[in-house]
Amino acid sequence: MDEVKAKNLVEVACNAERYSEVAPKVEQAMTSFARSVVADTMKKNVELHYKLGLSPKIVRKLGRGSNKKRSTSGADCEFCTERVGTFKYNKKTIDKEIFRRHAHCTCSIEYFPHKEGRKQKK
Repeated sequence: MDEVKAKNLVEVACNAERYSEVAPKVEQAMTSFARSVVADTMKKNVELHYKLGLSPKIVRKLGRGSNKKRSTSGADCEFCTERVGTFKYNKKTIDKEIFRRHAHCTCSIEYFPHKEGRKQKK
């Protein structure tokens, strides 16, 4: 899937008569693509840390400008607003949608691989 997206981006850039006409669109698509790749990698890391006995915590925050593309009322995007928060990862109960992004999404998604019950000794 990622290869298809990357190939399409290259084709759009290469097939344009003037790159300057498609540059903003290509730049935005590349940024969105890069963010989705990072989110996919993060999801795999969270699953691995969970399997290793850690208690990963995922934090999703609304990004700047998230209201511009997915909302017609000028309010924050409903898709993003429903997924904002701090969540403990549990494979059976976690909403997989927390890692999803829409086009033009600027939300930040972070995770922290915590080991519960133990404090790190200094």
